[in-house]
Amino acid sequence: MIEIKGNKYKLVYLDTNAISEISKNYKNTFINFFEYFNFFKKGDCDRYALVTTVYNMHELNKTRGEYKNKIIEKFDLIPVLLFEAFPQIVATELNNDDPILFATGSKTIMNNQFSTIFQQLTKIEENSNNLKQNLDKETNLWNKERKNISDLKSLFSSSYSFYDTHNSDYNLLLKSKSSKIFSYIKYHFIYESSKPINENSIIDSYNSSIAPFVDVYVGERTVTSWLEKSKDKYDFMTRVECIKISEFYDKI
Repeated sequence: MIEIKGNKYKLVYLDTNAISEISKNYKNTFINFFEYFNFFKKGDCDRYALVTTVYNMHELNKTRGEYKNKIIEKFDLIPVLLFEAFPQIVATELNNDDPILFATGSKTIMNNQFSTIFQQLTKIEENSNNLKQNLDKETNLWNKERKNISDLKSLFSSSYSFYDTHNSDYNLLLKSKSSKIFSYIKYHFIYESSKPINENSIIDSYNSSIAPFVDVYVGERTVTSWLEKSKDKYDFMTRVECIKISEFYDKI
């Protein structure tokens, strides 16, 4: 939960698939989603704020044509908070800092919109291959680890981005909620799934690190199911509502 201008909001995370389905209004997802969270209602009811990450913006920025236009059309007008994700969120958590990078929304209210973030990402990615190179490096590391079962601590500390970003005590950092969930989801991608490990697997694992900081996590079936399962291991996850985006499809 977060307080904005004196009002308290529950945080609802949306992954790439959720943003995609809402933008396309697939099986009436747009209306069903916003009705479920009372976004169109006024008065004494829970308030919700949407959350996503820059990693998701990176994925969505690769789309083209009508599909991308639909994302911009919907989400340029909807307030969305952009969060840090693994590995930065680990240090942020331990320092008790704010994981919010910035907010997007209607141009009359916000300085940033989805469309302007896409433009900025395009310029960055045209001049740098660092993100792509790092994701490729991480994918190779995970595929090597698939051949040798590791514990969660090893899975946490063996990620390339962690080494590149932090010099600290692994035992201390592993105690953070974000590192525990990242390691848990990474473990499931490597050892509990037979599907090939790819860039999306890495990004989904990074993004899962923000789950302890939101009230609702809306995403694709696999990661959402694993996060629900994590409640048996981590008490701090029991307060997080995990919802598959397909639950907002029309049932008829």
